[in-house]
Amino acid sequence: MTETTRRRSDLPLAHWIGLGTFLALIAILALTTFWPNPVEDASKTAILGIKLVPLLIFVPGLLRGRNITYIWACFMMMIYFVPLSVSSYLYGWPLTSVIPTVLTLVFFVATLFKLRQDPRNPGTSTT
Repeated sequence: MTETTRRRSDLPLAHWIGLGTFLALIAILALTTFWPNPVEDASKTAILGIKLVPLLIFVPGLLRGRNITYIWACFMMMIYFVPLSVSSYLYGWPLTSVIPTVLTLVFFVATLFKLRQDPRNPGTSTT
């Protein structure tokens, strides 16, 4: 099969799990900006931008299933994993930091399986 005829249905299950957890992480990070303890006297737009813009950069490449995007997204995910895991430990394992921590781990593992199952995937065609 050539690169130009590749379809989304050809992507492995690990791609869909990774994409789902990545989008769920974006949703959870957006939700925790407003609930349960919003930061007082701070711009919600600025906080959302700081939290989400680094992740939103990767969405187009992840939707296409590009391996290089998955690799770079894992590097970016480390920036989120470290403070989330430390926060989980220090504050008694609250769900607002445990769930995103688990999502980052699931994304990382799904990426490893996706790269192993689909080693030479440059991405799907745009059609």
